[in-house]
Amino acid sequence: MPRSDADRSETDNQGVGPVGHAEGVLDAEIALERVLELREVLLQDERAAREHVSEHADEVLLVADCPTLKAQLANYCSGWGASLHACTLEDLTLQAVRGDQAGWAAIIDQRAMASSTVPDTLPASRSIWLHNLDASTSAIPDAAHRLPLPLTRRDLYERLGQAMQAQQPAASVAEAPETSNVGGSVLLVEDNEVNQEVFAGMLAELGCTSTIAADGYSALRIIEERTFDVILMDYRLPDIDGLETTRRIRKSKTSAASTPIVALTANTSEDDRNRCLDAGMDGFLAKPCTIEALAATLSNWMALKDTVASPAGQVEDDARFNEAALAPIRRLKTAGGEPMLAQAVKMFERTAADSVTAMAEALSGSNHETLGFNAHKLKSACANLGAVRMATLCKQIEQCAASGTIEEAEDIFADLEIERNHAQAWLLRQVSANE
Repeated sequence: MPRSDADRSETDNQGVGPVGHAEGVLDAEIALERVLELREVLLQDERAAREHVSEHADEVLLVADCPTLKAQLANYCSGWGASLHACTLEDLTLQAVRGDQAGWAAIIDQRAMASSTVPDTLPASRSIWLHNLDASTSAIPDAAHRLPLPLTRRDLYERLGQAMQAQQPAASVAEAPETSNVGGSVLLVEDNEVNQEVFAGMLAELGCTSTIAADGYSALRIIEERTFDVILMDYRLPDIDGLETTRRIRKSKTSAASTPIVALTANTSEDDRNRCLDAGMDGFLAKPCTIEALAATLSNWMALKDTVASPAGQVEDDARFNEAALAPIRRLKTAGGEPMLAQAVKMFERTAADSVTAMAEALSGSNHETLGFNAHKLKSACANLGAVRMATLCKQIEQCAASGTIEEAEDIFADLEIERNHAQAWLLRQVSANE
């Protein structure tokens, strides 16, 4: 029976004719296939995320107040096989200096930090900061990873991956310096209370006795009353900064005038290092630092304590050099992927030659100030590379310059020139062994 126009119209509107039905089934099959493909991609991403996160991060630390955010993050981390633990900012900072440096990352909600000062010992490169889109992010450390709210699962996974890639593998037992018995007395000049707690804890672990000065003026008062083996000096202080405090210590009539001073600073550029050296500092510790790095630095300077340099021909290598000082440098690479030790030794050869030349000229012209400055500068470079005896000779020349005993300095300088050859030969052997 022929279909009426009304019948055709109704059928066409419903799209149920034989051709329309087939096309509808085909479209549905294609759509289902695409959904299944997308589901498989998402499942693969989730499996990859779980394997990546669980392989690299056993623990995710969270500084946040919002219950909804905590629940959301707990769900994400659970799906990736990582445990989430709420903590305070102080707990997070202390985590950076515990024995195991691998296997954790941190998530910090900026909204929970409104009244808190971010300590520069915070491991910024392995932290993820959550912030509102319209909020100022100036307080977030430059090295930290940033993630705007509202949060998505994929964005968090990507940031966690970046934070975990920033982690350096822990040093092997053979490379790590001894951290159990450094000993000695240390003056810590640091104004941040969290940093005070962190460094005091590390110093106690290393067997050191520590005294804390919260500002530069306090440090100047303390050195009038007590002596120390090493001074750890924060670069930025609330009254007079670490540079000016160091200058005043060097000009003082106290024993601290010749005490090694190590800068604690998050600024590790060449200019910052030169400013520290010019002010009279001896070495540097980048914040945040590990207990291994602190132990290596302290060991360098403790090795000079009460040391009397023997004539060059009567010294064994064990008394000349401190190989443990090179352990942190051995693990570093240049921007081009080359061993940092080789570059450091080349720089040492050049700067040592310049300093020795300047010292020779100062001796011939009886220029006490130039002699003392260059002896101090070379002393720092020697100690940082483990050339203990050469550093001791530089220290003695520095003391002669301060007291005006030029003739005695000339005798020590003759030994220094011989010792420089021994030190350069030893350092070149260390470079070859490191390749």
